[in-house]
Amino acid sequence: MKRIFALILVLLMLFPMVMSCKREEPEDPSSSSSSEEPSSSTPVATGPTPPIQHGFTSKESIMTDWSGKTLNVLVTRYGASANYPWGQVELCASSFGEGVGQAFDERQALIKDQYGVDVKWVPAIANQSVSGDLASAEISGGTTTFEIAIPRVHEVQTLVSSVYNMHESDYLDFTHDYFSMSAYESFTVSGYTLFAAGGHDFADEQSSYTMLFNKDMLAEKTPANLYDTIKDGTWTYEALTSISTLVSKDTNNDGYGDEDIYGFGTKSVTMYYYYFGVFEADVDPDTGMYRFALDLDIDKTEQVISLMKAAKSATWARVSGWGGHYGSAMHDAFAEGRLLFFNDVTQKIQEICASYELEFALGVAPFPKLNAEQEDYIVPVNKEQITVICIPKVTQDRQMSEYFLDVLSWTGKDYTVKAYYDIIEGSLDPETSADDMAIIEEHVFGNIAYDIGEITCGSGTSLAGHIKDATLGDSNFTTLIQEEGALLIDTVQGWNSSWGAYTDED
Repeated sequence: MKRIFALILVLLMLFPMVMSCKREEPEDPSSSSSSEEPSSSTPVATGPTPPIQHGFTSKESIMTDWSGKTLNVLVTRYGASANYPWGQVELCASSFGEGVGQAFDERQALIKDQYGVDVKWVPAIANQSVSGDLASAEISGGTTTFEIAIPRVHEVQTLVSSVYNMHESDYLDFTHDYFSMSAYESFTVSGYTLFAAGGHDFADEQSSYTMLFNKDMLAEKTPANLYDTIKDGTWTYEALTSISTLVSKDTNNDGYGDEDIYGFGTKSVTMYYYYFGVFEADVDPDTGMYRFALDLDIDKTEQVISLMKAAKSATWARVSGWGGHYGSAMHDAFAEGRLLFFNDVTQKIQEICASYELEFALGVAPFPKLNAEQEDYIVPVNKEQITVICIPKVTQDRQMSEYFLDVLSWTGKDYTVKAYYDIIEGSLDPETSADDMAIIEEHVFGNIAYDIGEITCGSGTSLAGHIKDATLGDSNFTTLIQEEGALLIDTVQGWNSSWGAYTDED
């Protein structure tokens, strides 16, 4: 009886498994009540989620069969060379070495392997312009299509009518670490997210402003560990100037010149207000629209402007004649050990190390805070290099565009952005590169901030130009607001009008 009872129990346990297997058998196509084939424009869900699957906010378990399709990506042309026909700066092996090119190839292969999709990089016909190509594609009535576009940031306003709103996407989640939250907040207005930034390329990282410094010269002047100061949040402008004045020396007593020693060199003091959190425009949390923000904290703004004016003539901050190319006087002075702190874009790390035989250890730091009360270090970006990513209205498959905008972003972070990190690390002292990279990643790249006013306006033509001219001239801030405020506010209202006129045809 015990054996019979045990057998009955086994059969009862197996019965649900048998029925489950029976339910999972594929249905006989001939018994289907419908003979409709899926349309070529409707993706078919097949197979399991691929091994590498980065997050969507929904449908995470659905793998769509895109096999055999081509993803046309319209990109800003940074150069018309046949050696890098894709046009993106990240793909220019001649500037960044074989590592980036190899990472790009690996990313292409991954996308092809995981999704069956060929990514076709289409350089914009008009040099450094995407808007013209999208406008032509719209006029052509769909004969020219692009699933994704990657323009430079200064084109965003002209592209508003040519791209889709990504704010309500089922797939895209801009809180992921491969998207820039600062860019998301800057480009989300009144329920519209028309542009994003992040891992699709490493333009943010290479164009972020950082401080390079001579570790050996610094150790001679102060026993303090600068990296500890950065980590505990006490790296301030006062600390920078105090150290810099200890270093500056007019060696010939004939006024500072090309043979003298400087504590601090910067490409432009006009970026000070940005470093210290005085933004030209932002999104009003109450209305969700852009607002002119420069006069929100007038006391702080006037304090920053005073520092900018003082820095023009300070002996420790020689600016005149010091350009941004690696052959400039400032780069020469730094490489020769005559300049302690040097402020420029992160890309200069690789360029300087490749162009000079440095006889000292090179360190990296964020630009300091205004004071200890400033919550975070703030890292501006060179607007000439920043790109954003968006979905053109001429796409033939919006779902595919959303899906692969995410794919390009996370694969970019895992492959091409990582390759750029490796290039930077390879330029640093192997004995200290781990500490240096930790500072770069957390305190420089981790604090990149978008000021919609500064990055979208050309110098001398709108917000940025008027502010810089006034603050570095004889005008005070009150005069700036009185004389230029109306124009600046009109500029901001122009952005709101552009976004407000947006229409989603779907």
